[in-house]
Amino acid sequence: MLLDRFLPRMEFDSYEDFKKNYRCEVPETFNFGFDIVDAVARKDPEKLAMLHLSRTKEERRFTFKDIKDLSNQAANYFTSL
Repeated sequence: MLLDRFLPRMEFDSYEDFKKNYRCEVPETFNFGFDIVDAVARKDPEKLAMLHLSRTKEERRFTFKDIKDLSNQAANYFTSL
């Protein structure tokens, strides 16, 4: 499970237990695109990541694979500069 990488504990006995013991361990080199989006894209590439609805009610759907591919394309472009 993806959350296991960042949350050492996900079950709590009470709200007080949660407030006292909740921790999110984010690595120093954390990158949302790579660590989250790409991980979901590898596991479930066709999962809906974003639904865009324009002012004219035109709908566009983006899967996690779409977001991963477009993010990689943008990163490669910036690297080329």
